[in-house]
Amino acid sequence: MPRSAKLAAVVALMLVSPLTLAHDWSMVDNQVHFSTPDDWTLILQSHGEEEMMAFQIPDPSGASQKTLPRITVQAEAAPNRAAFQNFIASAHEHAQALPGFKRSASGKQRHLLVYQATENGVEQIYRERYYLRAGHAVQLTCIRPLKSPDKWASHFDAGCDQVAAALAR
Repeated sequence: MPRSAKLAAVVALMLVSPLTLAHDWSMVDNQVHFSTPDDWTLILQSHGEEEMMAFQIPDPSGASQKTLPRITVQAEAAPNRAAFQNFIASAHEHAQALPGFKRSASGKQRHLLVYQATENGVEQIYRERYYLRAGHAVQLTCIRPLKSPDKWASHFDAGCDQVAAALAR
């Protein structure tokens, strides 16, 4: 390979979006899989009948100093559709009890809840998605400050969508 082609390949690799570099994760006996960008930090993981993984998303702007931008994936047994619907109903009840809860008009898709709530005095946007996988109800929750720098918010939302796409498979 000519030297200029090697240099072009190295530069191209350096320009690759951080979302393409990822850690692979699994839950519920390796039945639920997803990947996260390399710059996300795993801050909580639990195993058992109810499993949870929480990731902190770094905000270099400092706009989220009072809050913790994060994405969580939770799973618990749901052997049938009724148990799955109960799981969703319970999650919706929890959301509605948060201070400043306000449902967003954009959250009209099936198994998607988009809303705003206040955390530590900061208005947050929440995007929750629900999946039934391998006899388990899975909830993906993406939480970030409503007023975030556009570039960072786009990065955060793209990472959330990446996890959602993996969970939907």
